[in-house]
Amino acid sequence: MMEPEVTLLPSFPFLSDDPLLPPAEHQRLLRQQPVSRALAGTGHVVWIVTRHADVRQVLTSPLFSRSAVMRPGAPHATVADIVGLELLACADPPEHTRLRKLATHAFSPRRVEELRPSIQAIAANLITAMQAAGPPADFVSGFSNPLPYRVICQMLGIPAADSTRIIDWLPALALDPLREFFADLVRARRADPDDSLMSALIAARDEGERLTESELLDFGVGLLIAGHETTANMLADVMLALLRRQDLLAELRSAPDRIPGAVEELLRYLPFTPGGMLARIATSDTEIGGVVIKAGEAVVPLHTAANHDPAVFGNPGTIEITRSPNPHLSLGHGIHHCLGAQLARLELCESIASLLDRLPALRLADPAAKISWRRHMVVHSMTALPVTW
Repeated sequence: MMEPEVTLLPSFPFLSDDPLLPPAEHQRLLRQQPVSRALAGTGHVVWIVTRHADVRQVLTSPLFSRSAVMRPGAPHATVADIVGLELLACADPPEHTRLRKLATHAFSPRRVEELRPSIQAIAANLITAMQAAGPPADFVSGFSNPLPYRVICQMLGIPAADSTRIIDWLPALALDPLREFFADLVRARRADPDDSLMSALIAARDEGERLTESELLDFGVGLLIAGHETTANMLADVMLALLRRQDLLAELRSAPDRIPGAVEELLRYLPFTPGGMLARIATSDTEIGGVVIKAGEAVVPLHTAANHDPAVFGNPGTIEITRSPNPHLSLGHGIHHCLGAQLARLELCESIASLLDRLPALRLADPAAKISWRRHMVVHSMTALPVTW
């Protein structure tokens, strides 16, 4: 039975009536309790950190461990904290350093820029298909889901014929079938290497022994999940936010050079992951914002609140597409800064540019219709987004 004090703690994660708006609880915590305890849906008591400076501290300090969350019995905030994959996001140095080096080259600015023509072609093909089917169309199934999926499949060297049979496994995080799929892909690429990221990882495993076989499979699964789910949800949320603000769409049509700034501002503004980033475990007693976190306690860096910290962002509740600087934390910070951050930015920018060019009259099919959402502990996603043009 829980202690009475625990049952009085606020429930985490905090939710908003409108998933495109940050929960009101975020601003209350920023003002009154920037470091506070909450009762997570897992049943564990966790610390919630909301101020920008404090969130950065948690994300950069070696005193907060990601791998410790994976230990049996460790407190955690969401099921994603213990997803069961040997991933970058679950590791601390030196294991994290070893794993990240293996994939960094594939996501370098030069390699990402080389993907621009391919992303543009995928966007064009998806728009053409939407036009051929005629309005209205579902933006989620017709564009925001397939675009990042096709891009990451291309990077990993997954044949188009195979990609269609595994996409349904991703939302459910069906890890065993995904591992089996990548085991088959590894066998195929060992017999017939190509210039894909998976072939490079296989070489790292076979030639340099820098990966175990289990790590190799989980690396593939993790890159596929991260490369698809996160960007797909971001793309749908960004487009809904813009479709609700036709004035912003008009501004971006007349000044396409402002699209990158708009993407950065929407990355800051929108609460893509209302449950914050993956939890960390304090490895020793540590002070954050004047509060002592004891060794063994879990801390959730709530970047969605930090992105609205008035000490860092003027008028944080307003979308300002020319905001500069814009040190948001939506793509992480420190050693766990998102490996695919530049790829996600490129996909968002090219998608918006293509849609504004090809579908200048793009709008919500029914502005008054209620959007249906899947609400999860960490991320949320739309089931559909009907649009017309």
